[in-house]
Amino acid sequence: MLATLPQPVAEEVGAWVQALRGQGPRENEPRSWEGIRRYLSTLRLVLTAWTATGMTTLREVTADHI
Repeated sequence: MLATLPQPVAEEVGAWVQALRGQGPRENEPRSWEGIRRYLSTLRLVLTAWTATGMTTLREVTADHI
């Protein structure tokens, strides 16, 4: 899924996945790969729609997008 997103968005989602796996700036219990796959499956359509409109980074997401 990440390969289909523009590079900045893919990197940002990748950083989020790393944080979910317990590799972020805060110590957390790592989430399972199964759970992360469910999150990504749910987000895939939204991320694809946002990037199709020209969004190149998640920093461009506004309250209206949500």
